[in-house]
Parts: sequence; structure tokens; C-alpha cells
Amino acid sequence: GRLSPGAEPVASPCPAGCPLSDGAAPGDPVPMLAAPGLAVPAGYGPPRALRFASARANLFPYLPQAALVMPVGDRHGRPATWPLEATAETLLLAAFLESQAREAPHWGGVEIFHNLGHEAFGSQEHPHLQVVPRPAGLPWAPAPGLPRPVPAALRDPRNELARRGRFTARLNAGTGDPWIDPGDLECWAAMSFQDCLDLAELWRRIDRAYALAGCHHLNALFHAPDFRDGSAGPLVAFAPRERGWGRGRAGFELLHHDRIWVTAKPVEALGEHFRRNL
Repeated sequence: GRLSPGAEPVASPCPAGCPLSDGAAPGDPVPMLAAPGLAVPAGYGPPRALRFASARANLFPYLPQAALVMPVGDRHGRPATWPLEATAETLLLAAFLESQAREAPHWGGVEIFHNLGHEAFGSQEHPHLQVVPRPAGLPWAPAPGLPRPVPAALRDPRNELARRGRFTARLNAGTGDPWIDPGDLECWAAMSFQDCLDLAELWRRIDRAYALAGCHHLNALFHAPDFRDGSAGPLVAFAPRERGWGRGRAGFELLHHDRIWVTAKPVEALGEHFRRNL
């Protein structure tokens, strides 16, 4: 797509010396999938000309044709430090890649997740979302421990932390961790860019609250429903490494029964922390 007047990229694709920078690695074999200037469809809203985000194929995928979605510029910290529009554009690109995978009969779904830190199984320092298409023939079940959307009539108002647009941050009382409920959104690909901004703000708030609690190794899972079985809609779950993950275990296996963070915060105190900071 072409840039509209006044919509030039605000930053170079990567800071100097970044291993993913075109200048630092001119022979990089990893193809670009999207870059600033590309007009990306945005659900039922108007397209968005990217200024802050890019996508590349993953050089070391654990499933084929995985992509890395990255903010551009000199922000290499956790999402709470990214410009709001950079966070929103990474979500928009992930949603667009989900829509592309839905059109191919050999994909059964996608996994969208963010690793913060090497102890959270991140393989590189550059901040990114991973978008991993799941082959249709691969056996699949939702990750254990994911919160489930609750009918409106049964929602406990004491567990509502913050709201932006259609998205609500809720407390998972069993673990003390927050999660994001997208309301009636049927899939990520249906998000408008305003939806992406609303979701980005809640994600940044939650990330900041984890940082204030001393959590530096956080996984965020943007759960996408399976393409074939009409399973429950999307949601965002958070899996802090410090809550007690077994060393070397990958995946989003939340430990619901330990009741204690490794940082010695009981579940009730952790829940109170998120109520104060969101």
C-alpha cells in the first residue's frame, strides 16, 4: 500500500545495532511480511497505514510459517514502555495474519503470544508477538488454566478491574492474575483499529502492574478460537514465570493450586495489587 500524505513512518525499522535491522544484517534471509507504509485491513473499520509496526517470518519457528510482529523504532522495553499506537499496530498485524490463515484450508487456527524475558522462554531481546499458524491436522485443545468468559448475569463486579471500549480487564480470583475479556468479539480479525487501541491500553496497564509487582518474565497469550469447531471467542491471559512455572516447561500452563507467587505474594495480595494499579 501507499502512504497517505502526513503519514510517514515515525522511526527507522530498528535501532542501530539491532540484529534484525536491515543495516546490521543486510544479508538477513528472513523475509519481511509487512513494514511501515503498508495499508492493513482493520476488521469492520477503515484500513490503517502502518507507521509503528512490522512483521517478519520467524527464522527459527517451531511450527512452519510462523511470523514475528514487532514495533519499530528505539523502544526495546516491555509493552508498557511502547507508544500506544505501536502496541495497537502490533495487535492489528497479528489480527490481519489471523484473517489470512483463516482463508487457507490447511490451517486450523493460530497461536498468538508474547514472551517477556529469557526466563519466559523468549529467544531474543527484540520485543515481538509471535503468530503461529496451526496445521489443520494437528490435535488441539485450549491451553489448560485459561479463564472462560462468564455470562453477563453471572459476572462478579468485584472482579472487574478496568474497561476500555468492548474490552474489560477482569481478575482471575483463582490465581490473582488479570485477564482481558473482549466481550462479543468473535475473532481478532474483526477488530477495528479503535478496538486495537482499547486493547493495547489495557495490555499496557496490566504489563505495568506486573512490572510494579516485580514480575520481569511475563507471557501474554492472545487466545484465538479454533477455525473449525466454533470454540469460545478470543481472550487475553497472562502467565508470569515468577508464579512458579517448572523450569524448562514451555506453554501456558497456569498453576492454579499453589496459591503463592515465587515472590512470596499470596493470591489475595496479588489480586489487591491489580485492583489498586488498574
